[in-house]
This record gives sequence, structure tokens and C-alpha cells, in this order.
Amino acid sequence: MNTKTERESNLELLRIFSMLMIILHHLVYHCFFPQLTDPVYIEYFGNDLFTDPIFSKRLLIPEFILPFGKVAVIIFMMISGYFLVVREGKISLKKTAGKLISQIFFAACFLTIVSSLCYALSSGDQTQNLTPASVSWFNDEWWFAGFYFLIVTAGAIFLNKILNRMSKETYLTSILVLFAVLSLDFSGTLINNIAQGLRVFLAGLLGYMWGGYCRRFDPLKDVRLWTLFFLMVLLFAATGLSYYNATMDHINSYIESGAGYTFHQLAYTSAWYEYGIVPLGFSVIFFELFRRIKIKNSALINFAATASFMVYLVHDNPFVRNYWRYADDWISLMHNNVILFTAKLFGRAILTYLAGVIVWLLYKGILWTLRKMRPLFLK
Repeated sequence: MNTKTERESNLELLRIFSMLMIILHHLVYHCFFPQLTDPVYIEYFGNDLFTDPIFSKRLLIPEFILPFGKVAVIIFMMISGYFLVVREGKISLKKTAGKLISQIFFAACFLTIVSSLCYALSSGDQTQNLTPASVSWFNDEWWFAGFYFLIVTAGAIFLNKILNRMSKETYLTSILVLFAVLSLDFSGTLINNIAQGLRVFLAGLLGYMWGGYCRRFDPLKDVRLWTLFFLMVLLFAATGLSYYNATMDHINSYIESGAGYTFHQLAYTSAWYEYGIVPLGFSVIFFELFRRIKIKNSALINFAATASFMVYLVHDNPFVRNYWRYADDWISLMHNNVILFTAKLFGRAILTYLAGVIVWLLYKGILWTLRKMRPLFLK
């Protein structure tokens, strides 16, 4: 069994792809849907363009995008499991904790300074669109960091050793049992009642285990490529039909109520949790597709992927989210030109990633400077 842990550019490309999915999810969840459903934003932009009680096919676009944030979370854990399970006890938790803590602290400080400058440079009528950042975000923001560290810690302390000693049959049984417990209503609800967030944590653990299972046994090697794409189409179809059914029920309820109030489109119906069948299905498919990509090791791809955690930090916070909500009129853009809407959405995601890379380079530059200045502070 090959246990080398060098970077594999196909999976590094998957990291970039996954972070772009997270950015798209946040743009839709925190910007588009509030403008679609919240009277405050509708009045601000004057964009009550989807307030007729009819099903709009255009609204399928954000609904299709919405699950991708959860898909990406599981994929990140699959990638971690793929590389870390086979390493057993050779994982440096000290190094992992240091990287997480230093980047989070830097991001909190950076955003605090940037938000202060934005307040200083903004006129009075613009400050309503700004949310001040705080160094306390080091403790209060970015849930994924703690989620990731707990799973990696579990792997380093005991789980990797157990998984590496399992036979293929026992390993698969463990995955299927955990999947069933998470998926079924009674057992899943019981887990949630034990501790808030435990069901999501175990979904991440499931992704971690699947990544290690793929590394050891390559279970989908005989599945044809067209089968994976067919399954992906089925998941998109299931998402679209689910949204259609929920929307028509919402419209019928509005009509039956007498329609004495402004109609707002149904939203967030595809915002499933990480343990949802659709996010888990997409994550397995995307992970397998990227595993099959044959590309040479690329320094550029590996470099860009290394910045993905900083990209997550600098864009997923109240300061950036609130700015995004007021920066663009997404509803009018979709209503007038769905192609331009889609292009701008993906373009904004790419620009956000590039901005995060720049901040990551600043972080690396400051670290390098502090190392050079170490003799000034330490004997």
C-alpha cells in the first residue's frame, strides 16, 4: 500500500473547487436569498420582481448551488482522510494546531483593521452597510476550524490506527453503519439531542473515513465514468423536483389564505445539513471524479490550494457578508439576464478566492519577517 503523502495536484485542484463551491454557497445563502425574501432588502433595492405567486425556473439556479457548501465541507474531510488515515500516528497535532491558530488570529486582526479603515473612509449613509470586525472573532467565528481539528485529532490519537487494521469488509460495514445511524430520523434525532452539532461532526467523520477507505481499497474503481455523471444528474433532478414541490405547496398555501399579503418566493429549501443524502451523494461523486483526473504535479495548483483556508477565513464573516448584501442587486440582475447573473456569481467567487490568496501571501510575508526578527525578541 502506498502511504506517501506528497501533494497530489488533482486533489489540490479539488480543494480549490471545493472552496469555490463554499463561496458560491455563501453568496447565494447570505446575499441572494435575503434580497429575495427579506422586506428590508426588497425595499432598499426596490426589486420586488419575484413577488408574483408563480414558479420561476430561474430560481432553480441558486437552489442548485445551495447544497454545494455542505458538499465542500464533506469533501475537505474526505481529502484529509485520504492523506491522513494511512499515516496513523505520524500526524503532528502541534503543527496542525499552530497553523490553524496563527491563520485565524491573523484573519481576525486583519479584518478588524480593514473594517476600521472602511468606517473611517465611509460617509454616514454608507456605514449601515458595514459590520465592525473584532479580534474576538478568533473565538467566535469560523466553526469549520474547530470541526476540522476535532476530527483530525480523533484520527491522530486513535481512529487512524483502528481504521488501518480493519479488513475491507469491516471498514465498509463501519461506514455503512455510521451512514445509517446519521441518516435515519430516529437515530439522527437522538444524536442531535445528545449534543448540538454532534450529527454534523459525525458526518464529517464519515467523510474522513470514506477518504481513508478510498485510499486503501479504491472501492469505486469499477464504476464507469458515465455512471458517476448519471448519478450526478439524478441528484440535480431530485433537488429541482424537491424545490418545485415545496414551491407549489407554498404558492397554494398563499392562494388558499386569501392572498392578503405580499407574496415572497420560497427559499433555502436545498440548504440541507452535511449528513443529508444529497450533499453526501455529491461529495462522493466529486471526490471520485477528481481522483480520476490524471495531471502532472503542478506547483501553481498546489500553491493556490494551500491558501484555501485563508480564503475561507477572509470571506466567511459578518463584515464581508453584510457588505455583499448591499454591494449588488442580485435580484434585478437575475430577472433581467440570467446568463449575466450566473457569470457574475461565478466571477465574484473567483475574485474572492484571488483576494484570499493575496491575504494569505501577506500572512506568509509577515511570518517570514517575524522569523527574521526573532533575535530581537528572544535570546
